[in-house]
Amino acid sequence: MKNLGTLYSYELRKLLTNRMAWVTTLLLSALMVYTACSPPSTAYGSTFTRTDREGHTTSQYLSMAEQDKIKREGDRSIRGLPMDEEFFRQIRALPLFSGEYLLTDRAGVSSYFMAEDPRFSWAYSMIESVPNLNAATVTEEQFYTAREQLLEQTWRAQGLSEQEVAYWRAMETRVTKPFVYQNIWGSRDLLDTQPVFLSEVIPLTATVFLCGVFSEDKRARTDVLVFSSRHGWFPLCLAKALAGCTAVLAGSGVILGSTAAAIFLTREVPGLDAAVQLRCLRSSFPMTMGQAVALMWSLLLLYGLLCGGITLLISAWTRSSVAALTAPALLVLMQMMRIPFPAWMGEYMPNQMFDSMSTLSDVRLLRLFGVTLNKLQFGFLLYGLLTILLLSLCWLGWRRSAEGRSH
Repeated sequence: MKNLGTLYSYELRKLLTNRMAWVTTLLLSALMVYTACSPPSTAYGSTFTRTDREGHTTSQYLSMAEQDKIKREGDRSIRGLPMDEEFFRQIRALPLFSGEYLLTDRAGVSSYFMAEDPRFSWAYSMIESVPNLNAATVTEEQFYTAREQLLEQTWRAQGLSEQEVAYWRAMETRVTKPFVYQNIWGSRDLLDTQPVFLSEVIPLTATVFLCGVFSEDKRARTDVLVFSSRHGWFPLCLAKALAGCTAVLAGSGVILGSTAAAIFLTREVPGLDAAVQLRCLRSSFPMTMGQAVALMWSLLLLYGLLCGGITLLISAWTRSSVAALTAPALLVLMQMMRIPFPAWMGEYMPNQMFDSMSTLSDVRLLRLFGVTLNKLQFGFLLYGLLTILLLSLCWLGWRRSAEGRSH
């Protein structure tokens, strides 16, 4: 074990000088940067029509790019306002509810916010998402009371025990109220859209870095020499595993870092200090949008290690780069095809775990060794334990190969 540092440095140098792995990583980074920064289309759009009380109809065509700009900048003047009674009074006073416009359906409301006054558009959506609330008459007390009732109904509908309900009530007391209104259109990209895309890309970079870690000696016909010293089997296996984890973190970090940098450099990203309830009203997590983004992206790095563990395990047991290259790609394919899994398993699969709305609003709890864990906490624990388990199983496959080649 005294040579572990030397072995680790040697194995890491081999991985980090793998040109094909870096080419793949940079191509995936470029793809993510393109999808993150690709501007909304100016070739497509919608026509917004509104009718006043005299029956005069006005229509206006807005491209997708124009709609996106209105959404992101429209409520700039009300950012930072507490969502108190004065805030809801301003909503009730909107011409939208005064009878000045004839509103027959949701399209008419959307037309008003897009073509007339974009303020309070997101606040309106929040209000209307709560059953039995009407934005035209809502008060501060009604809004927060109705939300509290909605949470209680959700907890009961999920069959939570009194202890579990008490857990979420305690969490809810730590949520600051009244909420402070913020424009969250920019921060939604980091919380909603990007984690799902990144979870489909990260397994690929883990695979190309690590598919040959345990199979290269067989391919180069140096395995007899490598396995000639029985006391060196475990240090070398550990060095390969540690170097593999480091390389996966480096590759994943490049993809995540370039994506985040591109977003922050090319557009305004307000709302990171907003309460996460502005995005997910059913959530009782006492955190900001920025904290939720940090947790979700940290989980992505851990997921990268998990994918690396899968690749290393297959490489160690099959001694085949092709097999190690194929398996994680199948995982991505299953995720993209939305193949159904049993409920107990499916909710922790990447396509569910990195769905922020699902994760932040999930109220089911697990109790392990006297500790209560919510879905986000258990996700970190599960991915971490699975990674450790997979890396441990690599040693069994490596030892089997070593014993087979040393005799």
